[in-house]
Amino acid sequence: MRSPAHGTRRSGSEWGRLSFWFQTARMFRTVSTASLLIALSTLAAPGWAQSGQARFRQLDTNHDGLVDQAEYDAGARQSFAALDRDHDGYVSLDELRASIDPNAGGIGADGMARAQLMSMDQNYDNLISEAEFVDFADQSMSKYDRNGDGRLTSDDFAPF
Repeated sequence: MRSPAHGTRRSGSEWGRLSFWFQTARMFRTVSTASLLIALSTLAAPGWAQSGQARFRQLDTNHDGLVDQAEYDAGARQSFAALDRDHDGYVSLDELRASIDPNAGGIGADGMARAQLMSMDQNYDNLISEAEFVDFADQSMSKYDRNGDGRLTSDDFAPF
């Protein structure tokens, strides 16, 4: 087969591997929306076993009972900073892989890290900038906002 973008031949097994990663990225977009909310509040803080209400309280920095866009974006920036271990302004595949439990089921830590990178890397440079990370977080916020008012309440953090 010929790849129209590059004009190179790919074997069937190469297309199979590419297909796997595209399917993984598609699956990760669905799964990662749920996990991103967890990441927003727990990457920078110890303990992955936080309840939804604990995550809500952590993001609700002004304690008004609502998480608005600014608070959500601040949580995303804080999570990005925790992921960017070398402080170069980008999150690499290695940094993503280091943030995932090595005993992760399914596709494992490497597969999850690759899927995260593919779903957040908008310019395909194999790095996630803070802007890309926050943009991805903003997309997930709209999925959590059950009543569509642009703010999250503690009810939005309840299990589905």
